[in-house]
Amino acid sequence: MPKSSSKAPSFETAFHELDSTVEKLERGDLSLEESIALYERGIKLAAQLEKQLEEAELRVRKLQPEPGEAGDADAFADDAEDDES
Repeated sequence: MPKSSSKAPSFETAFHELDSTVEKLERGDLSLEESIALYERGIKLAAQLEKQLEEAELRVRKLQPEPGEAGDADAFADDAEDDES
């Protein structure tokens, strides 16, 4: 069976869908089956969002220098103190 070519929705799209899902569930006017289906979808969306946030955090961490490396924020503070003298 061929793999699905559908791409995961963007973070923003998934977030809005999760928000909408929560609102529908909170209204409480759905049948049990509809509620369960929406709950399952919400759990999947939440997991997807969590994964995307973890990936984004990892990307940001890779951009940050290790303590003591060139570009360290403390190095800038030391330079600023030297300039004030």
